[in-house]
Amino acid sequence: TPSNSSAASDVYKRQTPYTALKLFRPVDKIHPEEKRDLPHMKIRTVHAYNIDKPFHLKGFGVGFIIELDNLTIYHTGDTDLIQEIQKIRDIDILLVPVDGIHGLSSEDAARLTAMIKPKIAIPMHYGTVPEIGSHRDAEKFRDLVADLIGETEVRIMEIGETTEI
Repeated sequence: TPSNSSAASDVYKRQTPYTALKLFRPVDKIHPEEKRDLPHMKIRTVHAYNIDKPFHLKGFGVGFIIELDNLTIYHTGDTDLIQEIQKIRDIDILLVPVDGIHGLSSEDAARLTAMIKPKIAIPMHYGTVPEIGSHRDAEKFRDLVADLIGETEVRIMEIGETTEI
């Protein structure tokens, strides 16, 4: 059997830096509905789960609401349009899946965006894995958001692209 360092090296070669980082630093588990105050930010977790899909069961996944420099960011995580997240408000930036497989469909993501009314919405889960979301899903989301609530800016980003907030 390979040593831990060999196994870690193999994972490092195949995975993202974040994955490798988890091998070498303590990981703090966090559950839905927890709060953490860090030196320059506050993090609150919310439920994230699938209703009629076998991927993400209730109680095992979270979304993150991050308060940082007078900015509130909501990363939904892999979730459907569940009751727990329909009450979230006062969000500046919404990061939301649009693939409809592991997370919200373009239509449900647009409905959630209309409920939350963020200043900026950034779709996720498209264009990286052929079977999970396409650029068309992100464009459909953008068009639906424009029809439902014109004041939210939708930023469709390409792989590796950064954006100024």
